[in-house]
Amino acid sequence: MNRTTASKERVCPACGEGRLEARESTQQVEHAGVEGTVPLHYAVCDMCGSEVAEADEARANKRAMIAFRKHAEGLLTGREMREARRALHLTQSQAAQLFGGGKVAFSRYENDDIAQSEAMDSLVRVCLARPETLSWLASHKGVSLPADTSVRSHAGSLAGDRISAIKSALQRQIASGQAEKAPRDPVRGHASVVDIQRWRKSAA
Repeated sequence: MNRTTASKERVCPACGEGRLEARESTQQVEHAGVEGTVPLHYAVCDMCGSEVAEADEARANKRAMIAFRKHAEGLLTGREMREARRALHLTQSQAAQLFGGGKVAFSRYENDDIAQSEAMDSLVRVCLARPETLSWLASHKGVSLPADTSVRSHAGSLAGDRISAIKSALQRQIASGQAEKAPRDPVRGHASVVDIQRWRKSAA
């Protein structure tokens, strides 16, 4: 599939007279046993018909291929690396200090200029799933983190939302005088573990 896109006027380097029109198509690719399509950027001369990929287009094509290779190898793509870093409330500089790769590494990972190692990819995923790991890593490397670096996994988020819903429902019942007296732990004086489990099941 081809489509013409608007672009600044460029003279054809082949004939020196025609003007280049930006085009975009898709290309079938295969890597590590995975097949897919990637966008292909180039330009076509309106006089001689030459197809040209200048610096910006060549860069975009390279990034699209690297992103596909990351996906095929089970690594986070550039977009996913950017989302992960933001979810961890880190700047690119902080992420580089914590996970390695050099000062401008994360900019290159996030733009799909290069692929991160499998070890780094796994470390980022672990910190997303276990926020305490990020805190330990920052302490170990002497990196200051923002005040709010809490990250919840999808499952943890759902559990937290359900518990919040239970608490709100109980508060409403108590306020209206309709709440049943919850069984109390004779030693601790508050709802027992069994009670909490029962409430969580009822809200599931």
